[in-house]
Amino acid sequence: MENWNNRKNERERTNIDQGNMLTDIRNYIINGDLGKDLILFSERGPFSKLSISNNITTSQIRKFYSEILNIEDLAHIYASKNPKINQEDFEKLRIRFALLEPIAHYSAMRQSNMETIKRIIVEAIKTINSENDHQKWLEKFERFKQIFEVIVAYSKERSGKNE
Repeated sequence: MENWNNRKNERERTNIDQGNMLTDIRNYIINGDLGKDLILFSERGPFSKLSISNNITTSQIRKFYSEILNIEDLAHIYASKNPKINQEDFEKLRIRFALLEPIAHYSAMRQSNMETIKRIIVEAIKTINSENDHQKWLEKFERFKQIFEVIVAYSKERSGKNE
């Protein structure tokens, strides 16, 4: 019975930690304030432990990161045509970003170790796509991309392999 309670307490602590992490991510995406958020990116932060604790491989994370980079490229293409992105192109960006959500759900369904990544992606989509101003949307998206760069970097460091 004691062993079961220990596991239950560990699961609850993990859920609380993930809840705090998602709140910190949301705050960073919205405000971009690096004051207290620096811990997110440090070696003591949650991203540094994410890949090793969940056995997430670099290739699992890079598939999402590649799509994030594709969306960023598309935004630059639209902006090069016209610095003020028109509403139709802006909606295309938002839809393309929103399409990451079902992919994240599918990935987490197939591999339970991807649950935390799914939660991060879903929270980011909800936070960023609630923005109606294209310039602010791009700023928030850029902050999310920075978060994902940190996740990729730590997963690469922890795996120690070239995947």
